[in-house]
Amino acid sequence: MPLVTLRAQVHADPETLAVLKDAMFCATKVYNGLLWHLRKEYEETGKVDISRKNLNRILKELPRAKGYYSMSVQLTREEVREAYKSFFALKKKGLTQHEAPGFRRKDYLSPLKYVQSGFKVEGDKVTVSLGTGREDGVREVSFRISHRPGVEYERVRELSITYDKVSGRIEARLVEVKANPCPGRLRVALDLGETILMAAAFEDGTVLLYSGRFIKSVRRYWQKVRASLKPNSRRWREVAHREKLQVEHLLHVATSHFIEECVRRGVGEIAIGAITGIRESIDYGDRLNQRLHAWPYRKLINMLKYKGALAGSWPGTMWTRGTRLCAVTPAGVYCLPTGNTGGFTCVPVGGRRRRM
Repeated sequence: MPLVTLRAQVHADPETLAVLKDAMFCATKVYNGLLWHLRKEYEETGKVDISRKNLNRILKELPRAKGYYSMSVQLTREEVREAYKSFFALKKKGLTQHEAPGFRRKDYLSPLKYVQSGFKVEGDKVTVSLGTGREDGVREVSFRISHRPGVEYERVRELSITYDKVSGRIEARLVEVKANPCPGRLRVALDLGETILMAAAFEDGTVLLYSGRFIKSVRRYWQKVRASLKPNSRRWREVAHREKLQVEHLLHVATSHFIEECVRRGVGEIAIGAITGIRESIDYGDRLNQRLHAWPYRKLINMLKYKGALAGSWPGTMWTRGTRLCAVTPAGVYCLPTGNTGGFTCVPVGGRRRRM
């Protein structure tokens, strides 16, 4: 069964929210404390030891490590190790000039992560453990969550408590939601674009096109509004947030309708055309390149993945560079691009060429 992350709102009294925020602040202090000690070791010895043994030794010296659940502290330790691994990879390729990963802001509230222990979900009630070493003596807190309707839990494997700095609310992320049975065995090929947001070809020959012009017009309008504002000002951030909400709404409308069509037609597999490296492989000029780089391809794919998983149609990506999967023919052959016109030529096995 595919894993799906469900986003939920946290509803609690002010005292409980204050305790959760304090625990998240402790996670930030632990993360920055580990980085500080590793940087100090590098200045003294010229080497960085990111082994779990060394990081566990440092954790014993950090008083804030007792402010939240011990297994969550270990996950914070793993975040530091992953940060250094990513930094080493960038340093090896010459893509960074820094000497170490950066600290988190002092007022940043780090996520509280729980994996298979330390939490309990009973309907809309969630109870999380905060450990036994807090100074205020609080060992666990409970709160209520609300999420999209029609979703049932089978077994929640992971839980994350995050803080949305835009809305100023604490949210929960629950991993693994019970997926519906597969609606069928048919396939559909899906190609992503800009003017045509999604082009879907079903095995029965039906083709659906979803226009992306409305999204382009929304982005163009708010870009013109932001051009007259001071960057990173309060009004500038408000406009950026409003643009984000409108674009996400349009993406939700398009992806929800597409998944509903897949369920109605008995589609059990969605093949998405590969877009890996698309930004690096083309050069259409500064203006068009900027539009292409800002287009939310990954967000669109993530929406298709979790909505398809809930409906039983699991999207699988076809990693095919320069080709597209054709679902019009029974064999599902590949279509070759015809120059830069946007057209494709379909070549069925034993058949003649057909323009897509």
